[in-house]
Amino acid sequence: MTIIKHIAALQILIPFFGALICAISFNRRAAWFIATSSIVLSLALAIHAMPYAREGISYAFGGWEAPIGIEYRLDSLNQPIIIFINAVLLFFLLFGRELINATITSHIHKNRQHIFYALLLFAHVGYLGVISTNDLFNIYVFIEISSLATYVLMSQGPSPRSLIGAFDYLILGTIGATLILIGIGFFLATTGSLNITDIAAILKTHEGSRIITTAIVFFLSGAILKMAFFPMHFWMVRAYSAAPPLILTYLAAISGILGVYIILRFIHFTI
Repeated sequence: MTIIKHIAALQILIPFFGALICAISFNRRAAWFIATSSIVLSLALAIHAMPYAREGISYAFGGWEAPIGIEYRLDSLNQPIIIFINAVLLFFLLFGRELINATITSHIHKNRQHIFYALLLFAHVGYLGVISTNDLFNIYVFIEISSLATYVLMSQGPSPRSLIGAFDYLILGTIGATLILIGIGFFLATTGSLNITDIAAILKTHEGSRIITTAIVFFLSGAILKMAFFPMHFWMVRAYSAAPPLILTYLAAISGILGVYIILRFIHFTI
């Protein structure tokens, strides 16, 4: 089926275009409806793709086949996670609307309240992209997309401490992302590829390489810091303590499982 061939891209592009439409809707209720509709459609596609993902779904952007082009790959590990995070966001949009209005959008000027839903979808697009892509640099790009939106979302609490917490997250998150990017650079310098499957095959001939070991250390250190895993969780208390309740709950539900997925996938193809 044609839709199955493109489903890896569609379940990301739908929330992405939903975010763009939310940003130009200039209406809070319209933005909520657009965001909810986007996630409902993305969730439906994710559930529909589940039986096919067990056999593996590969999508090459622009017809450029891997390892030259950017590849998205769905399988029995990442597709259930995509279904889960779509379901989590849909739950919050449907049943947390009053909480959103009371704790977040009420503190935003009414002419900019629709932007909240656009940022929420942009953050969600970043999470979906990290899980779906089979390209190392694309992982970094999507991490930054989600992070930039999350910094703003965390700063929208009623307390001035929300801004301080978001700034802490910005500084430490930037350091973590930089470590990840350095690790990716070492992988590219050694293997000449960014495709995860291709790198895994090349690494079999580079056993014991110091550059690869350095790349692994940089990447894992950045991921652990970015996802606030022990012992690099020291910044989380101040960043999360003043965040809006719904944003805090959403991040707690998503970021942990996302970090575990990244580390497991990374360890699988490097070791």
